[in-house]
Amino acid sequence: MDTLIWLEVSLVLIVLYILDRNFFHYVDLQVQNLRVTIALQIHQRLLGVRLWLDRKSFTHKGPVGKFWGWYTLWKIRHNPVYKELFEHRDQV
Repeated sequence: MDTLIWLEVSLVLIVLYILDRNFFHYVDLQVQNLRVTIALQIHQRLLGVRLWLDRKSFTHKGPVGKFWGWYTLWKIRHNPVYKELFEHRDQV
């Protein structure tokens, strides 16, 4: 019984390969697209949360807004790209 099922499945795959060889390439592309789609959804959600917190920190001065404003300024001050903006310059 089990070998009969495998025989039927393999026969269908062989016929499919003969009729349209691009089908397997299409399936491979869809599997790759699934990974990209999942990563895109994760990044969209994370960006949405970050933008929501930024909006809350600018419009509402409650505990979440104060904490997020403090955290954003801390991240900017400790970013190596902006290091020279926050250095003390003794030589003027």
